[in-house]
Parts: sequence; structure tokens; C-alpha cells
Amino acid sequence: IGKELLDYASRLGVNYQVNRIYDTGNRVTEVVNNNDTLIYRFYGRPDLQVFLDDYIDLPTMQEVFHELVPGVVLRREGEGATLLFTNEPGAERLSGPEAVFLDGVIIDDPSFIAGLDPDLIERIDVIKGQYQISSMIINGIISISSFEGDMCGFDYPGAGLITSSTILEKEHKYNNFTYSDRLPQDSHIPDFRNTLYWNPELKPDDEGLIEFTFYTSDFLSEYVITIQGLTGNYVPLYYTGTIKVTR
Repeated sequence: IGKELLDYASRLGVNYQVNRIYDTGNRVTEVVNNNDTLIYRFYGRPDLQVFLDDYIDLPTMQEVFHELVPGVVLRREGEGATLLFTNEPGAERLSGPEAVFLDGVIIDDPSFIAGLDPDLIERIDVIKGQYQISSMIINGIISISSFEGDMCGFDYPGAGLITSSTILEKEHKYNNFTYSDRLPQDSHIPDFRNTLYWNPELKPDDEGLIEFTFYTSDFLSEYVITIQGLTGNYVPLYYTGTIKVTR
């Protein structure tokens, strides 16, 4: 993590604490539907998914992993615990998991997972391969989701702030190419773009029309137009077509 990102996260935490102490700003309560199984699934579709209600009740999380989650072992080690990926006998040992989540919050102490009540757990997702986030590669993920989405009743510290990790990511914008006076249309510099225009923020005017312009590249070819969006009632829409650039 770079210094710029750490500084941003630090400012975020300080601002949160100041607002909390002085009760400034508008507080918005977001209603979360705990029945939505995709709430914490930032990683998409897992390699393995286990719903505990589909099986008989087991008394400990150690037995849950041993009996219901193939390829994952929760091993007790004195007062601690370890989560390991296993493979077929004689095969090369897998590394990981490097990231373990409970209700979307990363847990660095497997003994905390070992002490959970299985009756409170809805689902266990497993990714045994590598997962890449930006420039970071994670060797294996285990994500545990409780029925209530409250980390099984764990009390967060008053000074803590839980938020989506995506707000710490740098914003990436696509700059649509335009010809300026310094680069006239009859320039001899080749233009070999294969993406002519992209804009996720287009909105219709009062008459429901959207108008935009873009420059083609030097490729004389057909280009695919893809339009995706939402209606005023949040109904998704999708359209695709083609245009042909000729001389």
C-alpha cells in the first residue's frame, strides 16, 4: 500500500471520528437485505460454495470444515488455530488461504473462526486459486457469511470504522480522445485506437435524448456499439449494434 493511500485512509478515519464526536453531518442509515447472498461477494462466483442449512447441524466450525468443505482444514493448535488448503494425496501442497473474511470483514486470527457457533453461519465460499485486486494478488480466499450479517454478534470498537475497501481505490477515468489545435485532423500521427468512445455518466435530457460526439480512428472497419443503462424505474436495458468507418 502506497503512502498516498495510507494518508487517505488516515484522513478518512480522522474525519469519521470528528463527525462522530461532534455529531456533524447527515447520518444515512443504509438498509441491508441480509438475504442477498451477493452482499459481500466482491470476488464474483467462488470455486466452492457451501450452505450449512443443506446439511445436518455440526457442533463446531472445525467439524464443519472437516465434513462439509472439501479441500479446507481448520486445525486446532493449542489455543490457536490454522486454516489450510489441502489437495489430493501426493499432489503439491496448495498455498493459502491468505484472506479470510467474516461478513466482509477480514479476520487475521483463525481461532476467532474456530470459536464461532455454526448455527449462526449461513454460507462458506472458497476460492483456492489466485485472485487479483489491482496490483495485489491473493493466494486463496475463504469468505464466511452469517445469517444476520453482524459478525455473529461481535461488538465493534467504538473508534472503529467499517467501510467498503473500494472507496480507497484510486478513481480511474477514461479520457475520450479529442483533436485539438495542436493535433489537427490532418495530422500525420497515426491514430490506432480500438475504443472510440466510452462514457458511463451519460444521462438523457428533459426530452429523453442523449447527444454526444466522438472521433473515429484510422482503422477503416466496423465498430461495435454497446449501450447499457437503467430506466427511470431502474429496469436494466441493453442494446448493441455496429457502425462502419469508411474513407
